[in-house]
Amino acid sequence: APFTQQAWPSIAACMASEKARFPMTFKQSLVIREACRATYAKYAFGADSNIPAFVSCFTADARWTRPNMVMHGHDEIRAFMEKQLVDNLADSEHGHFTCHQFTTIHFEEVAETHAWVSAYGQVYRERHFSGNLPCPMALPELVVRYRTKFVPQNAEWLIADHTAVHLFR
Repeated sequence: APFTQQAWPSIAACMASEKARFPMTFKQSLVIREACRATYAKYAFGADSNIPAFVSCFTADARWTRPNMVMHGHDEIRAFMEKQLVDNLADSEHGHFTCHQFTTIHFEEVAETHAWVSAYGQVYRERHFSGNLPCPMALPELVVRYRTKFVPQNAEWLIADHTAVHLFR
């Protein structure tokens, strides 16, 4: 069938659908979703090179489930990330170059007390970094599916529960 303007739902229909999924005003829902996206961005940049910023994305009692391991709280998350950094720095005198990216962020549920979000993440890494950019282009080292529960704390939406499933490695 040929494309027609009627193929697109109206703004009113979209907002009605949003209200059914998100029991609050559309504007409140957008503010919460943007806050969760900001935390994902801080997570990605922090995972690249700023462990304190990365850890601050999580609540103090957060649970992070990865293949074959579960971490609870800031201390266990920080220890894991510090070990990852040491392992990555051992491969090159210039260290490593890593880039984390989140894609396809889907909000399953948004409420005033929490948000459940699914997203894909990709990790690009040059283990033998020469110290010069650009790095040679490579395929992602890892593609991950995340399911994350965000909760509001101190004017931010932080990660309370985070599950990572490795799809490609």
